[in-house]
Amino acid sequence: MVYRGHIENGVVVLDEPGTLPEGMAVVVEPASPPPDFSGKGMRNLIGLFPKEDLQQIADALKDCRQIDPDGW
Repeated sequence: MVYRGHIENGVVVLDEPGTLPEGMAVVVEPASPPPDFSGKGMRNLIGLFPKEDLQQIADALKDCRQIDPDGW
């Protein structure tokens, strides 16, 4: 069973009442944050690509910027 919650003053607080027994061991795993498409978020995405591919990606982006959108 999965219980949802949030952090409040450094403590996990369940969003719905739970019925876990006192002292039961649990695993807390942060939910994935929403995608960050700001400049900082996009820079973090670069780490997902092998370094040797970054120049090819940069070149492809430059080529896309040169396309005249009115020509479509």
